[in-house]
Amino acid sequence: MKKRLAVLLILLIFLTGCSSKTDINTLDRAPFEAKAEEVAKLFLTGEAEKLYPDFTSTLAQQLPEGTLVSQSRQFSTQNSYVQTLEITSQVIDKYIAVDVLSEISSANINTRVSYTAEGKIAGLFFTTKPLTPALLPGEEEIKVGEHALAGRLMLPDSDKAPVVILIAGSGSHGMDEIIGKAGNAALRDISLGLQEKGIATIRYDKRFYSDQTLAAQNKNLTIQDEVLDDVDWVIQNIESFKGIDTSQLYVLGHSLGGMVAPDIAARHPEVKGIISLAGSPRKLENIMEEQLLAQIEKAEMSEEEKESQREILSNELAAIRKADTKSAPFGVPFSYWESLNEIYAPKVIGQVKQPILILQGSEDVQVFVDRDFAAWKDLLKNRDHVTFKLYEGLNHLFMKKMHDDPMEDYNTPNHVDKQVIEDMAEWIKNN
Repeated sequence: MKKRLAVLLILLIFLTGCSSKTDINTLDRAPFEAKAEEVAKLFLTGEAEKLYPDFTSTLAQQLPEGTLVSQSRQFSTQNSYVQTLEITSQVIDKYIAVDVLSEISSANINTRVSYTAEGKIAGLFFTTKPLTPALLPGEEEIKVGEHALAGRLMLPDSDKAPVVILIAGSGSHGMDEIIGKAGNAALRDISLGLQEKGIATIRYDKRFYSDQTLAAQNKNLTIQDEVLDDVDWVIQNIESFKGIDTSQLYVLGHSLGGMVAPDIAARHPEVKGIISLAGSPRKLENIMEEQLLAQIEKAEMSEEEKESQREILSNELAAIRKADTKSAPFGVPFSYWESLNEIYAPKVIGQVKQPILILQGSEDVQVFVDRDFAAWKDLLKNRDHVTFKLYEGLNHLFMKKMHDDPMEDYNTPNHVDKQVIEDMAEWIKNN
Protein backbone atom coordinates (compact mmCIF):
# COMPACT_ATOMS: atom_id res chain seq x y z
CA MET A 1 0.00 0.00 0.00
CA LYS A 2 2.78 2.45 0.90
CA LYS A 3 4.46 2.04 -2.50
CA ARG A 4 1.19 2.72 -4.24
CA LEU A 5 0.54 5.74 -2.04
CA ALA A 6 3.94 7.15 -2.99
CA VAL A 7 2.67 7.29 -6.58
CA LEU A 8 -0.90 8.23 -5.86
CA LEU A 9 -0.09 11.06 -3.52
CA ILE A 10 2.08 13.01 -5.92
CA LEU A 11 -1.05 14.95 -6.76
CA LEU A 12 -0.16 18.56 -6.18
CA ILE A 13 -2.04 21.11 -8.21
CA PHE A 14 -0.62 24.61 -7.86
CA LEU A 15 -3.21 27.27 -7.30
CA THR A 16 -4.02 29.44 -10.27
CA GLY A 17 -7.13 31.26 -11.33
CA CYS A 18 -8.75 34.61 -11.75
CA SER A 19 -8.96 37.10 -8.92
CA SER A 20 -12.19 37.74 -7.06
CA LYS A 21 -13.73 40.99 -5.92
CA THR A 22 -15.03 39.34 -2.73
CA ASP A 23 -12.93 39.90 0.40
CA ILE A 24 -12.18 36.29 1.19
CA ASN A 25 -11.13 37.11 4.76
CA THR A 26 -14.71 38.08 5.64
CA LEU A 27 -16.32 34.83 4.43
CA ASP A 28 -17.74 32.25 6.81
CA ARG A 29 -15.45 29.21 6.41
CA ALA A 30 -17.89 26.66 7.87
CA PRO A 31 -19.62 25.92 4.53
CA PHE A 32 -16.21 25.49 2.87
CA GLU A 33 -15.10 23.09 5.60
CA ALA A 34 -18.27 21.01 5.15
CA LYS A 35 -17.76 20.88 1.38
CA ALA A 36 -14.08 19.89 1.79
CA GLU A 37 -15.00 17.01 4.09
CA GLU A 38 -17.35 15.73 1.38
CA VAL A 39 -14.60 16.15 -1.24
CA ALA A 40 -12.21 14.01 0.81
CA LYS A 41 -14.81 11.29 1.33
CA LEU A 42 -15.82 11.17 -2.33
CA PHE A 43 -12.22 10.92 -3.50
CA LEU A 44 -11.22 8.25 -0.97
CA THR A 45 -14.33 6.14 -1.66
CA GLY A 46 -13.90 6.11 -5.44
CA GLU A 47 -16.53 8.70 -6.43
CA ALA A 48 -14.26 11.46 -7.67
CA GLU A 49 -16.31 12.01 -10.83
CA LYS A 50 -18.78 13.91 -8.63
CA LEU A 51 -16.08 16.49 -7.86
CA TYR A 52 -15.26 17.49 -11.40
CA PRO A 53 -18.16 19.94 -11.97
CA ASP A 54 -16.84 22.07 -9.06
CA PHE A 55 -13.32 22.43 -10.51
CA THR A 56 -12.13 25.77 -11.86
CA SER A 57 -11.43 25.67 -15.58
CA THR A 58 -7.70 25.90 -14.86
CA LEU A 59 -7.71 22.93 -12.50
CA ALA A 60 -9.84 20.92 -14.93
CA GLN A 61 -7.16 21.43 -17.59
CA GLN A 62 -4.34 20.51 -15.20
CA LEU A 63 -6.05 17.41 -13.83
CA PRO A 64 -8.03 15.45 -16.44
CA GLU A 65 -11.17 13.75 -15.15
CA GLY A 66 -9.92 10.31 -16.20
CA THR A 67 -6.75 10.66 -14.13
CA LEU A 68 -8.67 11.87 -11.09
CA VAL A 69 -11.23 9.05 -11.28
CA SER A 70 -8.56 6.38 -11.83
CA GLN A 71 -6.61 7.44 -8.75
CA SER A 72 -9.76 7.72 -6.70
CA ARG A 73 -10.83 4.18 -7.57
CA GLN A 74 -7.41 2.80 -6.67
CA PHE A 75 -7.88 4.23 -3.19
CA SER A 76 -11.36 2.79 -2.83
CA THR A 77 -10.24 -0.75 -3.71
CA GLN A 78 -7.65 -0.74 -0.92
CA ASN A 79 -9.67 0.80 1.90
CA SER A 80 -12.80 -0.41 3.63
CA TYR A 81 -13.81 2.79 5.45
CA VAL A 82 -13.18 6.54 5.72
CA GLN A 83 -13.51 8.47 8.97
CA THR A 84 -12.91 12.20 9.40
CA LEU A 85 -10.58 12.96 12.30
CA GLU A 86 -10.05 16.72 12.04
CA ILE A 87 -10.92 19.71 9.86
CA THR A 88 -9.07 23.05 9.89
CA SER A 89 -9.01 26.01 7.51
CA GLN A 90 -7.02 29.13 6.72
CA VAL A 91 -6.80 31.86 4.10
CA ILE A 92 -3.82 31.50 1.76
CA ASP A 93 -3.48 34.31 -0.76
CA LYS A 94 -6.92 34.59 -2.40
CA TYR A 95 -8.10 31.09 -1.50
CA ILE A 96 -9.68 29.34 1.47
CA ALA A 97 -7.56 26.25 2.14
CA VAL A 98 -9.29 23.51 4.11
CA ASP A 99 -7.29 20.61 5.57
CA VAL A 100 -9.20 17.38 6.21
CA LEU A 101 -7.46 14.63 8.16
CA SER A 102 -9.09 11.27 7.38
CA GLU A 103 -8.49 7.79 8.74
CA ILE A 104 -8.72 5.00 6.20
CA SER A 105 -8.07 1.31 6.77
CA SER A 106 -4.41 1.51 5.72
CA ALA A 107 -3.25 4.97 6.79
CA ASN A 108 -4.17 8.51 7.74
CA ILE A 109 -4.59 10.85 4.76
CA ASN A 110 -4.43 14.63 4.76
CA THR A 111 -6.52 16.31 2.05
CA ARG A 112 -6.11 20.02 1.33
CA VAL A 113 -8.90 21.53 -0.77
CA SER A 114 -8.42 25.13 -1.88
CA TYR A 115 -11.52 27.13 -2.78
CA THR A 116 -12.13 30.38 -4.60
CA ALA A 117 -14.46 32.85 -2.91
CA GLU A 118 -17.19 31.57 -5.23
CA GLY A 119 -16.77 28.01 -3.93
CA LYS A 120 -14.94 26.53 -6.91
CA ILE A 121 -12.16 23.98 -6.24
CA ALA A 122 -8.89 25.59 -7.33
CA GLY A 123 -6.44 23.09 -5.85
CA LEU A 124 -6.15 19.57 -4.40
CA PHE A 125 -3.32 18.06 -2.38
CA PHE A 126 -3.26 14.56 -0.85
CA THR A 127 -0.48 13.26 1.40
CA THR A 128 0.13 10.61 4.05
CA LYS A 129 2.41 13.10 5.82
CA PRO A 130 0.90 15.56 8.29
CA LEU A 131 0.67 18.97 6.72
CA THR A 132 2.91 21.65 8.22
CA PRO A 133 1.40 22.30 11.65
CA ALA A 134 0.04 25.67 12.66
CA LEU A 135 2.24 27.84 14.86
CA LEU A 136 1.77 27.30 18.58
CA PRO A 137 2.02 30.20 21.06
CA GLY A 138 5.67 31.21 21.39
CA GLU A 139 6.71 29.49 18.15
CA GLU A 140 8.57 30.99 15.23
CA GLU A 141 9.01 29.40 11.80
CA ILE A 142 12.59 28.54 10.89
CA LYS A 143 14.34 26.86 7.96
CA VAL A 144 17.10 24.35 8.64
CA GLY A 145 20.05 23.21 6.54
CA GLU A 146 20.85 23.23 2.85
CA HIS A 147 17.41 21.81 2.05
CA ALA A 148 15.57 24.53 4.01
CA LEU A 149 13.70 22.03 6.19
CA ALA A 150 10.57 23.35 7.87
CA GLY A 151 11.09 23.84 11.59
CA ARG A 152 10.06 25.66 14.74
CA LEU A 153 11.88 27.68 17.37
CA MET A 154 9.76 27.43 20.52
CA LEU A 155 10.47 30.25 22.97
CA PRO A 156 9.36 30.62 26.59
CA ASP A 157 8.26 33.96 28.05
CA SER A 158 11.71 34.59 29.53
CA ASP A 159 14.49 36.00 27.36
CA LYS A 160 17.90 34.38 26.87
CA ALA A 161 16.60 30.90 27.66
CA PRO A 162 18.60 27.65 27.47
CA VAL A 163 17.91 25.90 24.16
CA VAL A 164 17.55 22.21 23.28
CA ILE A 165 17.81 20.74 19.78
CA LEU A 166 15.30 17.88 19.44
CA ILE A 167 16.20 14.90 17.22
CA ALA A 168 13.58 12.35 16.16
CA GLY A 169 13.96 8.59 15.93
CA SER A 170 14.55 6.42 12.87
CA GLY A 171 12.32 6.67 9.86
CA SER A 172 10.60 9.55 8.09
CA HIS A 173 9.44 11.96 10.80
CA GLY A 174 8.16 15.49 10.82
CA MET A 175 9.13 18.04 13.46
CA ASP A 176 6.52 16.76 15.93
CA GLU A 177 7.51 13.07 15.54
CA ILE A 178 3.89 11.93 15.16
CA ILE A 179 3.50 8.19 15.71
CA GLY A 180 0.22 6.28 15.45
CA LYS A 181 -3.19 7.15 14.06
CA ALA A 182 -4.06 9.14 17.21
CA GLY A 183 -1.46 11.72 16.27
CA ASN A 184 0.65 11.25 19.40
CA ALA A 185 3.53 13.72 19.06
CA ALA A 186 6.39 13.12 21.48
CA LEU A 187 8.64 15.96 20.32
CA ARG A 188 5.80 18.48 20.27
CA ASP A 189 4.85 17.45 23.82
CA ILE A 190 8.46 17.84 24.95
CA SER A 191 8.75 21.23 23.27
CA LEU A 192 5.59 22.51 24.94
CA GLY A 193 6.57 21.03 28.29
CA LEU A 194 10.04 22.57 28.28
CA GLN A 195 8.59 25.91 27.20
CA GLU A 196 6.54 25.94 30.40
CA LYS A 197 9.78 25.39 32.32
CA GLY A 198 11.51 28.37 30.70
CA ILE A 199 13.51 26.36 28.15
CA ALA A 200 13.55 26.96 24.38
CA THR A 201 13.60 24.19 21.77
CA ILE A 202 14.44 23.79 18.10
CA ARG A 203 12.79 20.99 16.13
CA TYR A 204 12.39 20.44 12.40
CA ASP A 205 11.29 17.97 9.74
CA LYS A 206 13.80 15.23 8.97
CA ARG A 207 15.39 15.55 5.56
CA PHE A 208 13.74 12.48 4.00
CA TYR A 209 10.35 13.40 5.43
CA SER A 210 10.63 16.73 3.70
CA ASP A 211 11.69 15.18 0.38
CA GLN A 212 11.68 11.39 0.03
CA THR A 213 13.44 11.58 -3.33
CA LEU A 214 16.64 12.73 -1.60
CA ALA A 215 17.11 9.27 -0.11
CA ALA A 216 16.27 7.46 -3.35
CA GLN A 217 18.75 9.58 -5.29
CA ASN A 218 21.63 8.89 -2.87
CA LYS A 219 23.30 5.55 -3.63
CA ASN A 220 25.83 6.11 -0.83
CA LEU A 221 23.37 7.12 1.88
CA THR A 222 24.79 7.69 5.38
CA ILE A 223 23.57 8.65 8.86
CA GLN A 224 25.15 12.03 8.14
CA ASP A 225 22.73 12.49 5.24
CA GLU A 226 19.73 11.34 7.25
CA VAL A 227 20.39 13.11 10.57
CA LEU A 228 23.78 14.51 11.46
CA ASP A 229 24.40 17.09 8.72
CA ASP A 230 21.23 18.97 9.65
CA VAL A 231 22.01 18.84 13.38
CA ASP A 232 25.50 20.16 12.60
CA TRP A 233 23.95 23.03 10.61
CA VAL A 234 21.75 24.06 13.55
CA ILE A 235 24.71 24.03 15.94
CA GLN A 236 26.94 25.94 13.54
CA ASN A 237 24.21 28.55 12.98
CA ILE A 238 22.90 28.72 16.54
CA GLU A 239 23.87 32.39 16.87
CA SER A 240 21.35 33.27 14.16
CA PHE A 241 18.42 32.32 16.40
CA LYS A 242 17.13 35.15 18.58
CA GLY A 243 15.80 35.00 22.14
CA ILE A 244 18.04 32.17 23.36
CA ASP A 245 21.23 31.83 25.39
CA THR A 246 23.51 30.12 22.89
CA SER A 247 26.01 29.32 25.63
CA GLN A 248 23.41 26.95 27.10
CA LEU A 249 22.94 24.59 24.17
CA TYR A 250 21.77 20.99 24.69
CA VAL A 251 20.92 18.10 22.39
CA LEU A 252 18.00 15.72 23.04
CA GLY A 253 17.56 12.61 20.91
CA HIS A 254 14.73 10.09 20.92
CA SER A 255 15.41 6.46 19.92
CA LEU A 256 17.87 6.68 16.98
CA GLY A 257 18.32 10.33 17.91
CA GLY A 258 19.49 9.19 21.34
CA MET A 259 21.88 6.70 19.77
CA VAL A 260 23.68 9.38 17.77
CA ALA A 261 23.75 12.00 20.55
CA PRO A 262 27.21 10.93 21.86
CA ASP A 263 28.74 11.51 18.41
CA ILE A 264 27.20 14.98 18.26
CA ALA A 265 28.60 15.85 21.69
CA ALA A 266 32.03 14.46 20.79
CA ARG A 267 32.26 16.67 17.69
CA HIS A 268 30.70 19.78 19.24
CA PRO A 269 32.26 20.81 22.56
CA GLU A 270 29.97 23.88 22.56
CA VAL A 271 27.07 21.51 23.41
CA LYS A 272 26.66 21.63 27.20
CA GLY A 273 24.95 18.25 27.62
CA ILE A 274 23.04 15.47 25.89
CA ILE A 275 19.79 13.67 26.71
CA SER A 276 19.01 10.20 25.35
CA LEU A 277 15.36 9.09 25.48
CA ALA A 278 15.02 5.39 24.62
CA GLY A 279 18.38 5.44 22.87
CA SER A 280 20.94 2.65 22.95
CA PRO A 281 24.73 2.19 22.78
CA ARG A 282 24.20 -1.12 20.96
CA LYS A 283 24.32 -1.53 17.20
CA LEU A 284 21.08 -0.81 15.37
CA GLU A 285 21.12 -4.11 13.49
CA ASN A 286 21.28 -6.04 16.78
CA ILE A 287 18.28 -4.16 18.13
CA MET A 288 16.38 -4.70 14.88
CA GLU A 289 17.15 -8.40 14.97
CA GLU A 290 15.52 -8.75 18.38
CA GLN A 291 12.55 -6.62 17.39
CA LEU A 292 11.88 -8.48 14.15
CA LEU A 293 12.33 -11.95 15.64
CA ALA A 294 9.80 -11.04 18.33
CA GLN A 295 7.36 -9.83 15.65
CA ILE A 296 7.79 -13.05 13.68
CA GLU A 297 7.06 -15.13 16.76
CA LYS A 298 3.86 -13.20 17.46
CA ALA A 299 2.67 -13.23 13.85
CA GLU A 300 -0.32 -15.35 12.86
CA MET A 301 1.42 -17.59 10.33
CA SER A 302 2.48 -21.19 10.02
CA GLU A 303 5.80 -22.42 11.40
CA GLU A 304 7.00 -22.89 7.83
CA GLU A 305 6.21 -19.25 7.03
CA LYS A 306 7.94 -18.12 10.22
CA GLU A 307 11.05 -20.07 9.32
CA SER A 308 11.06 -18.45 5.89
CA GLN A 309 10.88 -15.00 7.49
CA ARG A 310 13.72 -15.89 9.88
CA GLU A 311 15.87 -16.95 6.95
CA ILE A 312 15.23 -13.67 5.12
CA LEU A 313 16.11 -11.75 8.28
CA SER A 314 19.28 -13.80 8.75
CA ASN A 315 20.42 -13.04 5.20
CA GLU A 316 19.86 -9.31 5.64
CA LEU A 317 21.83 -9.26 8.89
CA ALA A 318 24.63 -11.35 7.38
CA ALA A 319 25.13 -8.74 4.65
CA ILE A 320 25.76 -6.10 7.32
CA ARG A 321 27.99 -8.28 9.48
CA LYS A 322 30.06 -9.55 6.56
CA ALA A 323 30.50 -5.99 5.27
CA ASP A 324 29.02 -6.76 1.85
CA THR A 325 29.59 -3.32 0.35
CA LYS A 326 27.43 -4.04 -2.70
CA SER A 327 24.41 -5.04 -0.62
CA ALA A 328 21.42 -3.00 0.56
CA PRO A 329 20.33 -4.64 3.83
CA PHE A 330 16.71 -3.90 4.72
CA GLY A 331 16.52 -1.81 1.55
CA VAL A 332 19.21 0.64 2.71
CA PRO A 333 22.66 0.94 1.06
CA PHE A 334 25.50 -0.71 2.97
CA SER A 335 27.11 2.73 3.28
CA TYR A 336 24.40 3.65 5.79
CA TRP A 337 25.19 0.73 8.09
CA GLU A 338 28.91 1.44 7.74
CA SER A 339 28.39 5.08 8.74
CA LEU A 340 26.45 4.00 11.83
CA ASN A 341 29.33 1.75 12.84
CA GLU A 342 31.72 4.71 12.60
CA ILE A 343 29.74 6.65 15.24
CA TYR A 344 28.89 3.63 17.40
CA ALA A 345 28.61 4.97 20.97
CA PRO A 346 31.39 2.80 22.47
CA LYS A 347 33.75 4.16 19.79
CA VAL A 348 33.10 7.85 20.50
CA ILE A 349 32.14 7.95 24.17
CA GLY A 350 35.73 8.57 25.28
CA GLN A 351 35.62 11.92 23.46
CA VAL A 352 32.42 13.03 25.22
CA LYS A 353 33.18 15.37 28.12
CA GLN A 354 29.68 16.79 28.66
CA PRO A 355 27.05 15.65 31.22
CA ILE A 356 24.73 12.89 30.00
CA LEU A 357 21.11 12.09 30.93
CA ILE A 358 19.82 8.62 30.00
CA LEU A 359 16.04 8.03 30.17
CA GLN A 360 14.17 4.75 29.64
CA GLY A 361 10.57 3.55 29.94
CA SER A 362 10.00 0.20 31.64
CA GLU A 363 7.31 -0.82 29.12
CA ASP A 364 9.37 -0.03 26.01
CA VAL A 365 9.21 -3.00 23.64
CA GLN A 366 11.53 -1.47 21.04
CA VAL A 367 14.49 -0.49 23.22
CA PHE A 368 14.87 -2.76 26.22
CA VAL A 369 15.59 -2.16 29.90
CA ASP A 370 17.59 -5.36 30.40
CA ARG A 371 19.70 -4.91 27.26
CA ASP A 372 19.86 -1.27 26.14
CA PHE A 373 19.42 0.63 29.40
CA ALA A 374 21.76 -1.90 31.03
CA ALA A 375 24.28 -1.41 28.21
CA TRP A 376 24.31 2.35 28.86
CA LYS A 377 24.98 1.72 32.54
CA ASP A 378 27.84 -0.62 31.74
CA LEU A 379 29.38 1.73 29.16
CA LEU A 380 29.16 4.77 31.44
CA LYS A 381 29.85 3.09 34.81
CA ASN A 382 33.20 4.83 35.39
CA ARG A 383 32.09 8.32 34.33
CA ASP A 384 31.04 11.30 36.39
CA HIS A 385 28.13 13.59 35.52
CA VAL A 386 25.92 10.80 34.19
CA THR A 387 22.29 10.46 35.32
CA PHE A 388 20.03 7.46 34.70
CA LYS A 389 16.25 7.49 35.11
CA LEU A 390 13.89 4.55 34.59
CA TYR A 391 10.16 5.33 34.40
CA GLU A 392 7.75 2.63 35.45
CA GLY A 393 4.79 2.08 33.15
CA LEU A 394 6.01 4.25 30.26
CA ASN A 395 6.35 3.02 26.67
CA HIS A 396 8.79 3.92 23.87
CA LEU A 397 7.19 7.37 23.52
CA PHE A 398 7.46 8.01 27.28
CA MET A 399 3.69 7.85 27.51
CA LYS A 400 1.70 5.66 29.88
CA LYS A 401 1.24 2.13 28.58
CA MET A 402 -2.47 1.51 28.07
CA HIS A 403 -2.57 -1.67 25.93
CA ASP A 404 -0.50 -4.84 25.56
CA ASP A 405 -0.28 -4.35 21.80
CA PRO A 406 2.24 -1.51 21.23
CA MET A 407 0.54 -0.40 17.99
CA GLU A 408 -2.80 -0.16 19.78
CA ASP A 409 -0.97 1.81 22.45
CA TYR A 410 0.44 4.25 19.89
CA ASN A 411 -2.98 4.58 18.25
CA THR A 412 -4.56 5.69 21.55
CA PRO A 413 -4.45 9.46 22.28
CA ASN A 414 -1.76 10.16 24.87
CA HIS A 415 0.99 12.58 25.93
CA VAL A 416 4.56 12.44 27.22
CA ASP A 417 4.48 11.95 30.99
CA LYS A 418 4.86 15.21 32.94
CA GLN A 419 7.47 13.72 35.27
CA VAL A 420 9.76 13.14 32.30
CA ILE A 421 9.45 16.81 31.31
CA GLU A 422 10.10 17.96 34.87
CA ASP A 423 13.17 15.75 35.24
CA MET A 424 14.68 16.96 31.96
CA ALA A 425 14.05 20.60 32.81
CA GLU A 426 15.64 20.23 36.25
CA TRP A 427 18.66 18.43 34.78
CA ILE A 428 19.15 21.15 32.13
CA LYS A 429 19.02 23.91 34.72
CA ASN A 430 21.51 22.06 36.94
CA ASN A 431 23.97 21.25 34.17
